[in-house]
Amino acid sequence: MSLATKIFIKVIALFWAFSVVSYSATIPNFYKTGDEVQKSELSSNPKSIDQKHYMPYSLHVKIKYQLSDITMQKDMASILGFDVMQLVGDFQIDAPFAKYVNGDLLAPDMYGVSRIYEIHYSGTVNPFDICELIEQNPNVEYASPIYIRYSNGFTPDDPRLGEQYALTLMKATEAWEVTKGSDQIVIAIVDSGSDWQHPDLAGNIWINSSEIEDNGIDDDGNGKIDDIRGWDFVGNITTQEYYSGLFRENNNPRNPNNNHGTLSAGCASAVTNNSIGIASLGYSAKIMSLKCASDNASVRGILRGYEAILYAARSGADIINCSWGGPGRSGAEQDVINQATAMGALVVASSGNDNSNNDVFNYYPCNYINVLSVGATDANDRVSGFSNYGHNVNVFAPGSQILSTTIGTGYTRADGTSFSSPIVAGLAALVKSIHPTWSPMQIARQIRSTSDNVLATQNPASRPLIYGRANAEKAVKYNNPDFPELKIPGFYCDAMTVNGNIGAIVNYEMTQVKLNITNYLSPAPNSKIILSPYRDIATLKNNEIEAGDFGQLETKEIIVELQLKENNPWFDGYVDLLVTYQSGDYVDYQMLSIPVKIQSSNKFTLTQALSHTFLITWYGAHTPSKNVFWSVGVAEGQGSILYKVGGSSRFNVFTSEPVYCVYGLSADVAYAGSGPTNGAAKVFKTTDGGANWSTTLVNTITPFINSIHFYDSQNAIFLGDAIGSSWGIASTSNGGANWTKLTNIPNPETGESGYVESVAYHGNSIWFGTSKGRVFRSTNRGQSWDVSVLHVGGTVSKMDFLDDNNGFVVYQEVASGQAGDQFLATTTDGGKTWTKRVQNFTSNSIMPISVYAIRAADKFAITSFNGSVFTSDDMGMTLKPELTKQSTNLQVGTGYGDGASVRLWSAGRISIGFLDFEVTPTNIEKKIAVLNESPVNFGSVDTSTNVIKRVDLRNEGNVRLNFTSFEIIPDEGVDSDEFRLVFNRPEELSPGETVGIAVRFQPKVYQTRTATLRIISDSDPATLDVPLVGIGSTTSSVEDYANYELSITPNPTDEQLTLTHNLSNLTEVQIVDISGKVMISNITGLQSNRLEINVSSMTTGIYYILLRMKNDVIVTKAFVKK
Repeated sequence: MSLATKIFIKVIALFWAFSVVSYSATIPNFYKTGDEVQKSELSSNPKSIDQKHYMPYSLHVKIKYQLSDITMQKDMASILGFDVMQLVGDFQIDAPFAKYVNGDLLAPDMYGVSRIYEIHYSGTVNPFDICELIEQNPNVEYASPIYIRYSNGFTPDDPRLGEQYALTLMKATEAWEVTKGSDQIVIAIVDSGSDWQHPDLAGNIWINSSEIEDNGIDDDGNGKIDDIRGWDFVGNITTQEYYSGLFRENNNPRNPNNNHGTLSAGCASAVTNNSIGIASLGYSAKIMSLKCASDNASVRGILRGYEAILYAARSGADIINCSWGGPGRSGAEQDVINQATAMGALVVASSGNDNSNNDVFNYYPCNYINVLSVGATDANDRVSGFSNYGHNVNVFAPGSQILSTTIGTGYTRADGTSFSSPIVAGLAALVKSIHPTWSPMQIARQIRSTSDNVLATQNPASRPLIYGRANAEKAVKYNNPDFPELKIPGFYCDAMTVNGNIGAIVNYEMTQVKLNITNYLSPAPNSKIILSPYRDIATLKNNEIEAGDFGQLETKEIIVELQLKENNPWFDGYVDLLVTYQSGDYVDYQMLSIPVKIQSSNKFTLTQALSHTFLITWYGAHTPSKNVFWSVGVAEGQGSILYKVGGSSRFNVFTSEPVYCVYGLSADVAYAGSGPTNGAAKVFKTTDGGANWSTTLVNTITPFINSIHFYDSQNAIFLGDAIGSSWGIASTSNGGANWTKLTNIPNPETGESGYVESVAYHGNSIWFGTSKGRVFRSTNRGQSWDVSVLHVGGTVSKMDFLDDNNGFVVYQEVASGQAGDQFLATTTDGGKTWTKRVQNFTSNSIMPISVYAIRAADKFAITSFNGSVFTSDDMGMTLKPELTKQSTNLQVGTGYGDGASVRLWSAGRISIGFLDFEVTPTNIEKKIAVLNESPVNFGSVDTSTNVIKRVDLRNEGNVRLNFTSFEIIPDEGVDSDEFRLVFNRPEELSPGETVGIAVRFQPKVYQTRTATLRIISDSDPATLDVPLVGIGSTTSSVEDYANYELSITPNPTDEQLTLTHNLSNLTEVQIVDISGKVMISNITGLQSNRLEINVSSMTTGIYYILLRMKNDVIVTKAFVKK
């Protein structure tokens, strides 16, 4: 098989994932008041955003009460607290949105935007980590980084004039026969700046009638002097000035170096019927130009866009167009959108140009509540190849090769949802001119309800994802009193209550969900509401509701009861409900995501998240130990990328050649195999954790390496595709310095190849599957082989074996490169014979990315593309979910088992992480050991001081142990306060793990004191008694430490910290986490007043440094930031 065909198979799988994953992601398609939104819903995910999408040392903080303008800095410092202030250092603070709300002439602050404070700080800690700490303060409603948004269109180099097909398709001329709009309607273009002097725009430029031009006075009192035609919120600044919060605002919203805003303005409301240039749907609507980009072309992004949104709403804009966006949800941004909506402005936003599903790859602001999201179509009424789509994309409009205005006097064609959005903004202005009293939601529903169902004609089932292309004629005629026969409703679920005040499904009992559904448009007779789970993980007690007649603007509370099924895979995820609204010929759809929050001992850890603008396809992964993970993939346009956890973690491009498989011997040593298009395959080797690689050319053996496997540090085998009529399989006995081709292998069929993930090893046995539905097997490390046919003409894509006989295989019954159902096949005789169709994964909405054999428990684990994990202990006859956190578009996975403890790694389009869970081993052992000498001796301690010692416990069994209690039992005559437990105590202990129980000894008398630490658990035996002993003493003198000098630099740190002190009798230094677990001990060089401590192995968090002297302990804090 050619390389192109092999890669095509991966693309087919990804396309299938996109089409299915749309049914499982969070879709914020319902409105909530500020009180109903939980803090966690508005918190940003600290691992999910590429750094180019946010300001590095800035954030928004929303406080639950108003701060005084006079004491704002001091009050905020108090709220941030000592620990956070140590991290942020000096900071500047502003309330950027307060000036747009409250006061006699301003709108009421319904969403508390005046309580959102913008902070720029001098520290070097990532704002996500600062936000996480700030949100622990009960006075903080939320904290989030300040995001940088990017425009969603691009302009060809060869501009040309042509017909405006968009206006023809959308029936603009027919609409203009009904209304030519109104010059009282204002469209704000929040963008890079618009050329208000362009001859085809000048006549439609908004003029601020409350301001006197060029008098140098803020006549309207809005804080902007001489803002006649809009405002420049940024000015000509550098990137560093932006990061520092420095802007050069001015009253000229024209950008001489960026066409984007001028193109958008022309699409929305170029002057029409003026005998020059182009026409626009907005016709006579006014354009308020708000410049939110630097004049400096090297400074990319839309800056201060949300402040501009509030300015526009406060200044009377009816429609606000935002042809920009990016990943990362912000509570501040959602509050601004809500406030602008409450002030009467409809926010219209482009859906993005990534050809991705916005239900999966959430994109903002278009994914925010109260935003009309617009996708793009082409001249043939098809969704444009670049356009994003999904349930959350409300309407589509032409966006391919759109003719519009450019800086100066010219015109050009451009592609992007950036230009679909302002076209719809122009249509919204037309609708507003017909219905001047309508709310923003009514205008949005009108445009959606009247759109043409032309995008899903070939696949009607896809209509919920690509609802319709806007029709201007219908938008201005339907529900218009001048056309009484044309009526259409517009349904929308504004709010929902799940499980009362809990807000989520928390168990497998029936859960009540209340839906507030409003009909925003004309009356809807005989309405029906149909609800259906998008995956078969829940049941509905009442899924079809006869809702009766809905009047205009009538809201009804619909109560449904939902129950999770046992196959629910999430402890943290969603049940997606597709709501279908019907009334006569009217049909509409809305996706509601019902939160699931179930208690589970399973734990998911996200180690890396990727912006979806960084396109990586992961192919190979391997984990040689629990805490080491290697993965390789291809980054579009850059080369092969390595991601490694363990030792010195690494995430970088390491070669321009495509590398598809990897095998790690340790955190330092790994091997990888390439498959370049020229056939010059190589084995890559690193001995320094991936920093440097050597290569061995093996092109005479194979053109493409599918797998590498080491038996020890010297002996290994690789499996490669064929050259001519022989498979490219080779072995080495000198650590990969030389490779020898193996023979005695059945010949490949014409065009037959292997797959990177379709290999398995157990002892000396090897299996690999092929593109022709065959499975090859060797029992002697590749010296000889036999082959079986699983399915003629099929493909075998993934596999693993429990032992030499029992195997799990994922296969398709169609030829390679074709889309088809994925099935499970099993064998109990090492692959000689197969039982096919044990499971149909596709019909169960499972798309396996990996198969992992949990050999200690005789189980198989299947990881799916959306993060769901299923295990089977009966050779696939039944699949049991292992609860995990919902993810999306995963591509490759692997696993590591240590007795009862299992860790499944997965790498995907936007995230890398692992799930930890436990299984029951075939032979259960419950054993706990005390690592200290007995008794635990605290030594001689002065009665005026205390000593803390750690009692170390290790789980030496193979299942998790659960602790019931920890108790100090003093011996006779010993006070109960002399020995005390301090810090937190663990609730459980996994196999192989060690935990410390901190005990403080503070004697009250000058004699020997004894006690027993009693630990009750489910180990065997259940009761463990640990004797404790210490001596109360007095000393002739006690050094006064009140004036000690102590410093830690840098703080925070990531690799190394320096501890300087003036303590004269330091005996021990330890670093412990907040639970009391000792992270670092046995630090040497205590005689020196300067200690260098390596903390590279520690994760991000706050730690305590314990400096122990003869009779005292000093405790200070350090912050580790990775």
